[in-house]
Amino acid sequence: MVEFNRDAGARLTTEHEIAVVPGATSLFVEPAALEQVMDRTIDWLNRWLLPRLAQ
Repeated sequence: MVEFNRDAGARLTTEHEIAVVPGATSLFVEPAALEQVMDRTIDWLNRWLLPRLAQ
């Protein structure tokens, strides 16, 4: 699955980031896995979206 996402990411022309949550399955049902995804998403949005909204 990770390779599929990397292939898709290579075709994107916009800013993107692919991150792996160690030990997590694709549904993020493991303890704290979904929280890690949310934290990474918030960090990404703060880095890339907020500065563009401020323009």
